[in-house]
Amino acid sequence: MYAKSVFNNYGWSLVSDNSAPAIQTNKILQYANIENKNNININVVNNVMNISSKLTAAELYYFSGKDKLKLIVCDEHIDKLVGAFELSVDQLLQETSELDINFSWPNNPLLLYKNNYLKISTGEIK
Repeated sequence: MYAKSVFNNYGWSLVSDNSAPAIQTNKILQYANIENKNNININVVNNVMNISSKLTAAELYYFSGKDKLKLIVCDEHIDKLVGAFELSVDQLLQETSELDINFSWPNNPLLLYKNNYLKISTGEIK
C-alpha cells in the first residue's frame, strides 16, 4: 500500500474572540468570532425586512444544494420565540431585497439558522 501525504502541516488559529461569562460561575459558555465581515444584513422597519447581501454565485456552496435558508427569530433568548421566515437563495444572491413579515421584530433579535458559512447581522449598517 502506498500513501502520499496531502498536507505538510496542520493547525488552527483564532482570529479574535468574545466571551460571555456564565451567571455566578464565571465559566465561559461560548466563544464567538467577532470579525466585522458579514455576508447578510437584515434591517426591519414597519414589518418590512430590508435584506442586503454580499453573496455571489461563487458562494452557492454555502447552501449545500438547498434552495432556501430558514431562520427562527427570538427576543434576546432562545426561549422567547417571536417568529420564523425563510429566504430563497436567489433572493440572497441579490444585492438588496425586501420581505414582509407577519410578526413584530424584537429590539434585540436572536437569529437561529443552520449554516456553517454565513454571518448574518441585524440593524442598520453604519
